[in-house]
Amino acid sequence: MEGVEKGSAPSSTVVGDILFYKAPSGINAFDGTGAVSVSQALGQERYNSAIGGRLGNKYYISMKDSKGENNIFAYDVQKGFWMREDDRNISFFADMGGELYFIDSEGNLGTMGGSEGVPEDDFEWEAQSGMIGCDYYGKKYISRLNLRMSQEKNCHAEFFIQYDYSGQWEKRGVVKGMGKGYTFTLPIVPRRCDHLRFKIKGNGEFRLYSVTRILEKGSDV
Repeated sequence: MEGVEKGSAPSSTVVGDILFYKAPSGINAFDGTGAVSVSQALGQERYNSAIGGRLGNKYYISMKDSKGENNIFAYDVQKGFWMREDDRNISFFADMGGELYFIDSEGNLGTMGGSEGVPEDDFEWEAQSGMIGCDYYGKKYISRLNLRMSQEKNCHAEFFIQYDYSGQWEKRGVVKGMGKGYTFTLPIVPRRCDHLRFKIKGNGEFRLYSVTRILEKGSDV
């Protein structure tokens, strides 16, 4: 079982009943009997100098990458996914009164939950799915992806697909928000492939409610 990486002792943080910490090979979760890695989604980048914090059911960790650049990630323990939050250089985390406070390298005091400071406006964001298998038993394949969503008025979102680990993102559409309370469905028709992943990026408030896969029976060709 890997222990805490040298220089990352401040990453050790308890969320619920689980201890999270930065190990030499990644970020581990220890439940009292064993430790398992939870950082596969962060890729092959080697991070170091980690500092951890807790806010609700999220584990926050500030780390430096191999280029020495700062990264703040948040891991949602219940949903099991990672979010990249910021590139601020964090010196300390402290949770108190249902909020996670931080002090950065310039001595600024702030909060991760947004209870202090000025809320961001018209911010940019990006979300990326895991790999989705497309070849099913009986030669069935995904003929369409239906994405149901809502978006803030006058903001936009762009949709991309990557096929079979090609490394190339192909743009498949752009939508403009109609305002909060309005939901709509965007149909995306992918080409025949073994697997794919999709990416959405845009600005302003955005909610993705569901992703529906429509299957059709194909031939051996």
